[in-house]
Amino acid sequence: MKKTLFIIGLSAIFMAGCQNGEMQERERQLQDSFASVMSAKNAEMEAFFQQLNEIETSLKPDETTVMQDREPKKKKSPIFKIFLALLV
Repeated sequence: MKKTLFIIGLSAIFMAGCQNGEMQERERQLQDSFASVMSAKNAEMEAFFQQLNEIETSLKPDETTVMQDREPKKKKSPIFKIFLALLV
């Protein structure tokens, strides 16, 4: 009877040990799968933001045209004012 219980106990420990190894292997596979999905998602997000940046830069007006639009009115030089005063 004691030998039978001992054998049953050893076999239960052995089975639990094998299942633990199988569980660890399955967990490692799941982690690898999750890591590959996350890296694919990150690459897709990076490509999306690069496209957004390209669109944004293409929509921005050139700085030269902006400067021409905002160019202040030229002030008349003091010499020109003196010349106008002499004419009047």
